[in-house]
Order: sequence, then structure tokens, then C-alpha cells
Amino acid sequence: MEVLPLLNSSTILLLILGLLSLALIYYSFIYKPHQYFKQHGIPGPTPKPIIGNLDLLKKYQLSLPKFFNAAFKDYGSTFGMYFGLKGFIVTKDLDLLKLITVKHSDNFIDRSERDGILNIVVKGKQYSSLFDSRGEEWKERRRILTPAFSGHKMKLMEPLIMESTRRLVKKIAGYAE
Repeated sequence: MEVLPLLNSSTILLLILGLLSLALIYYSFIYKPHQYFKQHGIPGPTPKPIIGNLDLLKKYQLSLPKFFNAAFKDYGSTFGMYFGLKGFIVTKDLDLLKLITVKHSDNFIDRSERDGILNIVVKGKQYSSLFDSRGEEWKERRRILTPAFSGHKMKLMEPLIMESTRRLVKKIAGYAE
């Protein structure tokens, strides 16, 4: 059986269109998403197609703290990385964290997809925590909780926190002996 008769002009055209489609899909859904941080001047490790920076976890024995410490040394206090195709910005810049979590918190709702990691079940009914809340539910919970963590209220709670900490340390020391 000869291969050449199968390669007529319409077959070649379909082959070229198929290859171009695959290249476009690769560019649009795999390559381009990994260029976001680079395009916006955010430093970080160069991601690999599909897996992003997951290979670096193997390099650091699956230890995120080891990876983050090395990345902070290499890229500074704020950097971008990818787990698969999903990008994350990692920072230890307290001013940036305050800006995001306090001053511009309304712009950062629904940013993470967690499948109910911190849900609470009481008497068979499931409640989501502030971390797992979305949209208006998150805004309402944040509005209710924010006054409880003002500077003045935190100062009032300090003696209770210190006493609880002392008791915890004493109890742990008892187990250690």
C-alpha cells in the first residue's frame, strides 16, 4: 500500500489546519497563561508547560517552606509562581499584605478556590469559615469581624492571649518531661 496516494491536497490542508489548531490551543491555554507575571514585571521561577513550577517542589523535597525561602532569596519579597496553569503571587511584604487585606479587601474577594477546607459542621449543618466564604457572604462576614480586630480591641485581648499562651506552654512542657 502506497502512502503517496493518501497525501492529496485536501489531506495536506487538513493536516496543516490540524497542526495550526494544536499550536493555537497550546499557545492560548498553556504557554500564554504562564506569561502573565513576566508581562507584568513580577519576578519568579520560569514555569514549565502544563506543570508550572511544581517540579521545583521535588527539588526542595516537597517542602513549601524550603522552596519559599529559596525563592525569596532569588526573587525578592514578592514573586509569582504557577501550580499547573494557576498563577499565585507569594509575598512576605507586610505593607503589601496590609494594602490587600485591609485597604483594598473588596477587590480581592473570591480569589482562591478551596473546597471547604475550613468548613465547620455543627449539628449536621455545614458552615463555611471566612476563608471559604464567597461573594456577598464573604463581604458580610468580613464586615462583622473587622471591628473585633481593631487595634484597641487587640490590646484589650492581649492579657487573655498571653495567659492562654502561658497555660499552653506549661501544658506542653508537662508532656515533654
